[in-house]
Amino acid sequence: MMFFQKVSKLLLALVVLLLGVCCIYQIFGDSVFSPVDFCRNRFGAARQRIHSDFITQRRRYPKALIIGFPKCGTSALLSFLNIHPDVVSPSPEIFFFSDHYSKGLEWYRRQMPPSSPDQITVEKTAGYILKTSTLRRIYAFDPEIKLIIMLRNPVTRLLSLHAHITEKLPEPERMSFEDWLYKDHAFQQRVEYYSDYATPIEKAYNIFPKSQFLFLKEEDLEADPISVISEAQAFLGVRSVNMDDVFIFDQKKGFFCLNKTHPSLPALRNKVDHSNGCLKENKGRKHSNISDNLLRKIVKTSKPCVERLVRVTSKKFNWDYY
Repeated sequence: MMFFQKVSKLLLALVVLLLGVCCIYQIFGDSVFSPVDFCRNRFGAARQRIHSDFITQRRRYPKALIIGFPKCGTSALLSFLNIHPDVVSPSPEIFFFSDHYSKGLEWYRRQMPPSSPDQITVEKTAGYILKTSTLRRIYAFDPEIKLIIMLRNPVTRLLSLHAHITEKLPEPERMSFEDWLYKDHAFQQRVEYYSDYATPIEKAYNIFPKSQFLFLKEEDLEADPISVISEAQAFLGVRSVNMDDVFIFDQKKGFFCLNKTHPSLPALRNKVDHSNGCLKENKGRKHSNISDNLLRKIVKTSKPCVERLVRVTSKKFNWDYY
């Protein structure tokens, strides 16, 4: 009797096992078993979900890069682009083509978030534009990749950079904006370096066709983020998404933030302060006051760089003071 009970239990276990194996194959597809109605009906929804999550979702190389310039609103741009359901991006900056190239392309791919075939991965490292060797590595990786460049009024870029640097220093070590500009008697070199967008862009033009570039202004992103994001969406080739209800102007901070009640807010995770919808921490710092005399000196030094930028890009930059 005991023998038959053991055999019965064993047979029952085998039947359950066979049904389980059958169901697994039915869920993942390409089953070597004949279809079983029970499995198909019971786990049809699960099969579709697992196919979506584990088969179509995988880490893909980026098809677009935001390559510059530092302190020109690149983080804000990427955060706003991530609202689009067809755009995904890694976080934080990876610096692969500049600092980690020796780790190889497979390492680079593993840094990307999972995406589906109808999504586009966008990577942002604002310093990629600064070195020709980095640009050549990008070209070797994908000669047809789309490149986005953010530009900013040199005066406000310098102010933003100073705020970024001094914020991290102890109070006794913090210099005024003017002292920082004149540090080591390098006023002209410092102002020219952070105003010269044209030289890196010209070098990039020698590597990539001009049609692969999109130039955006940080000031436009602050004043009219919907228009800027729409332009970027068209450049990336993703479907147009209405964003009229996404942004709200924050009177206290003086720029647009995300609508706190918008369903896209949770998707931005650590990038946005969920209490007010604004970008976290280092965005929207208070800039130093600047005297009229110092302003004139900065503009006089940087104006030739701005004029050259207009010639190189054939675009207008209606920046204050210029």
